[in-house]
Amino acid sequence: MASPARTEINESNADEFTRKAAIAGSRGLLVFATSSLISCFSLLTVFRYLFPTGTKANKHEMLACERPHRFSKHTLITKVWTTSHAIFATCMFTTYFLSSTTSIYAMMVFAGSAWAITTWAPFTLISMDVSTTDSSIDISEEENGAGIMIGLLNVSICLPQILAAFVSGFVFWWLGNENSGTSIVCLLNFGGVAAALAACLCAGIHSRENQELEVSQGWE
Repeated sequence: MASPARTEINESNADEFTRKAAIAGSRGLLVFATSSLISCFSLLTVFRYLFPTGTKANKHEMLACERPHRFSKHTLITKVWTTSHAIFATCMFTTYFLSSTTSIYAMMVFAGSAWAITTWAPFTLISMDVSTTDSSIDISEEENGAGIMIGLLNVSICLPQILAAFVSGFVFWWLGNENSGTSIVCLLNFGGVAAALAACLCAGIHSRENQELEVSQGWE
């Protein structure tokens, strides 16, 4: 039977560990959010420099317009999006090997950048596809098509979250509360598998112009 003094020490150590864990977790969220914010502004700046829009372009933007690009805007966004999925998958798989708080913070930096790209790229691609208006298509049909695309995007966002909730509940129930750390690592690796699959699917995205060109070449 444990003595009262030893029980008090164990409870004190547990409280101290909980306090330090809460502080580390809060700092990790701050690192993640800061990385996402910086990545968002950086993406907008880079793409505005590479592909300036509007009629009031300054001399710097005019030079950027004259500079040939190896990839179109759609293709470049798709490649950046695919890379972000690969980075996020790598971050999730490295959770097996991270053993220090500093390494976890470093992983959160990369994960935050990947998250920023993932929340920006699909809406940008959809807006670009919608803005490619065909003169033979009625405006009302174009608006309905845009609404359907946004609705399908929202469904594709919600369904994986529902699936992840069921999988998380099953994993925690199967491994039990005493193995909560193992359960979290398993779930993070499951997220890495999903991100790797998303990277493979994202690599197959083609713009409307590329699809029309492939069809025309096929007929030839």
